[in-house]
Amino acid sequence: QEERLSARLLEGLAGMARVRVIGERCADRRVRVPTFSFVVEGMECSQVVAGLDPQGVALRFGDFYAKGLIEALGLRERGGVVRASMVHYNSEAEVDRFVAALARVVQ
Repeated sequence: QEERLSARLLEGLAGMARVRVIGERCADRRVRVPTFSFVVEGMECSQVVAGLDPQGVALRFGDFYAKGLIEALGLRERGGVVRASMVHYNSEAEVDRFVAALARVVQ
């Protein structure tokens, strides 16, 4: 289930030119867990989260205790990364709702 949801999310994010996923861009559970960090070109992470919140999509942003990595990736000035996580009880409809909400924010 998590791998299927991950594939759906990655497909949706890949369709947004301004969204850059940090890390592997495959859904294979042998390669990654279903937690995704991303940035939106031209936007600070706080702006992305603030745009999603009124749409009922609760994400967080920051360095998630990986300050050295965020610094090395040059992402400190934009507020770190936005992070979305999925688990077995999430649905494809929830992923689709998130992708649609994010598309409205980044357009």
